[in-house]
Parts: sequence; C-alpha cells; structure tokens
Amino acid sequence: MRRADYPAVGGYDPAAGDAEVAALAMKVLKARKGDAHGYAAMLISHCKDAAELPATIRGILETIHKALSAVPEDIALPPSDDLKDLFG
Repeated sequence: MRRADYPAVGGYDPAAGDAEVAALAMKVLKARKGDAHGYAAMLISHCKDAAELPATIRGILETIHKALSAVPEDIALPPSDDLKDLFG
C-alpha cells in the first residue's frame, strides 16, 4: 500500500538489490526534503540500530547528541557560597 503523499519517483520492488533500494530511498527523501510528511523519521524508525542508519544521518544525530549532552563549564561547577558572585 502506497501513501497518498508518496512522490512520483518509482515504487519499491521486493526483488531489488541493496543499491537499488538505497537509490530509491534517496529519491524519496530528496523529493520530500523539507516537507512535513515524516519520511526521514519513518526511515529512522525502521532501523534496528545505529549501524543501519545512513552514515550522513548517523553523523548528524551523533553531532546533535554530543551538543545536547555537553555541560558548559560554568554549569558543571558547584555553586559558590559567596554572594559577591551573585551581584557582581
């Protein structure tokens, strides 16, 4: 069953090889880039682990994760007991 918003880039053939499936996936993602159809999220949700993600998507997600996981030095420091620090 094909989604109503599926782009006109060709359909999935179960007999297709890995290279053909990857090429079709790229065509679909490119055709729906920037649209709110959720194709990239759907692709990611079907991956069993990070090794199944395309390298570009994995790299982008790892960069975002590192940026959001980082703790700035001033937040990581214990709070000061000196009130001068509060009022400058």
